[in-house]
This record gives sequence, structure tokens and C-alpha cells, in this order.
Amino acid sequence: FNYVHADAVAQGYVVDGECKSCSIMKYKRKENSCDGFKSCDCGGAVGSTSCWSGSVEKYSGCESCCANNCSLGSCDSTVHLCEYESCSNKYCITGCAVNHTNWCEKPVADCVLMGYDSSSVCDGLKCPYGNYWHCI
Repeated sequence: FNYVHADAVAQGYVVDGECKSCSIMKYKRKENSCDGFKSCDCGGAVGSTSCWSGSVEKYSGCESCCANNCSLGSCDSTVHLCEYESCSNKYCITGCAVNHTNWCEKPVADCVLMGYDSSSVCDGLKCPYGNYWHCI
């Protein structure tokens, strides 16, 4: 019985017995059990209540430790580069696969569709894909 009453009921503790010694009340204490509350690695959820058990704050609900940055259920690796977020089981697009443009579309590589023809007897612009020219 080592505590005065104020110390026995300090934050996180409850009285666990009392004794009168030389006309002075002395108390034992123990950590509050905080039944129904849990330790949370990333703190309490918004709106949750808390309870102290010794020096540990416990909560009625836990905040998720997951950043939840990703939203895709799957990733088409032929088009996108993705990062997997294991806590949410989702994917984030981080870029485009090789041979795809910034919007992850395959670039047009058909010179005819781009307005070039196979004539190289004119002054003009050469198509970067093959021996095609756009005459000026």
C-alpha cells in the first residue's frame, strides 16, 4: 500500500485495495483494464473515445494505418506501371509501360495514317517510322 488516494486514481490507474496505517489511508493501485478498448498502432479513429491503461491510451475504434492512396482493383501491366498498396489490396498507376506515351496510349506509328506517303522525291518532313515523307 504505497499510494495516497490521488496517486492511486491517477490517469490510467484504479484503486486495488486500501489500508489504514497509523491513521493514514494508503492504497494499492493497478492499471485500468479499459474493457472494450484496444491499443491502436495508428491512433484512434475520428470520433472514438479513449481510455488510459497505465501510460497507454486505448481507443474504442482504431484509425487505419493504411494511406489508401490507391484505387484500382487490378493493373494491366502491358499498359501501365503500377505500385501495389498491400494494406488496401489496391494498385496505383505510377507510369506507362514501355512503348506507350504519357497517357499510356500506344503512339501512332503508321506513317500513312499520319498523312505521310512513300514518295521521297519532295522536300518535306520525314516520318520517324520508315521511309515516308510529308511533302511541303
